[in-house]
Amino acid sequence: TESFVVKMADVSLMPMSVSSFLGQVKHGFWNDKKVDINAGHILLASGESIDANDKDEADLAGLTHLGIASPIFGEYSRLRPHSELTLGFVANRPTPHFYINLQDNEDVHGLHSVQDHHFADGEADPSFADIIVGKDVVRRMVTQVPFFEADGSRPNKNVKIVRAEIDSDYTPLSLR
Repeated sequence: TESFVVKMADVSLMPMSVSSFLGQVKHGFWNDKKVDINAGHILLASGESIDANDKDEADLAGLTHLGIASPIFGEYSRLRPHSELTLGFVANRPTPHFYINLQDNEDVHGLHSVQDHHFADGEADPSFADIIVGKDVVRRMVTQVPFFEADGSRPNKNVKIVRAEIDSDYTPLSLR
C-alpha cells in the first residue's frame, strides 16, 4: 500500500469544501472506496466501495445527515486554480465525488469550462487541496494500472483508497 499527503486550502478561502472533505475523512467515508474513472485528465473517487453494497448508501445518508455529504455550492476561487495534482469537488452534485487533477485543468473545471458555461465566481468546481507528498504514487496510479475501455475510463483492476486519515501532527519537511 502506498500513500500520498494532501494539504488543505486555507479554511477562510474555502470553508465549505475544506469542512466537508475533512468531515468525510473524519467519519471514515473514504475508507475502502474506489477510484474508478480516469477521464484522461482526472482520477475520480466516486464514493463507492470496491464491492458496491448497501453500506455505501448508509455512509452517504450519514454524511447527508451530518451536513457534510458535499459542499452545497461550487466554492470556486481564482486563488485556488485547478493545477496539476490538486483535488477538486464535482460542483453541483449531491454526492461527495472528488477528483485529482492530472494536469492543469482550469479550462475544464475552472471559470470557463469546455462546456462554455462561463461560470461566475462560486459556481465552478472548487479546488480545495494540493498533493504535497507522494506525487509519484498518483502518477503510478495512472501509468501502471492498465485501462481496458477504448476511452480509457474504467480500470480493469481495482484501485482503491484503503484509508484516509487526518494527521494533525504532520509537518511538511522544510529544506533550507
